Amino acid sequence: MKLQVQGRRLEITEALRGYARTKAKRLSRFSNLILNVDIIFDANRDSTYAAKVIAGLRRNRTIVCSEREKSATAALDLAMDAVERKLSAIKEKLHRRGNREKVTQRLMENQG
Repeated sequence: MKLQVQGRRLEITEALRGYARTKAKRLSRFSNLILNVDIIFDANRDSTYAAKVIAGLRRNRTIVCSEREKSATAALDLAMDAVERKLSAIKEKLHRRGNREKVTQRLMENQG
């Protein structure tokens, strides 16, 4: 999984980059789905920060989640939670689909 951290109207410090890396490591349990992760921080005029997480998945799928909060780390936490929820839903859907195919195959074998 490749990770890229960027900043718009904001300089990315090593502490913020390290925090983003540790948060992205939580996504390793979905490593069979994720190809790359881009994290983009943005400083807004109203003294809030936005964090946008773009996860590139297999089969040309993309998940994009962005959140705004008073601190960049809080915005990243919320965005990563949203990405994890979406990835869990995708993983569960794939798991159900795989089990359904196995059950159908067993039924076909028992009938024949």
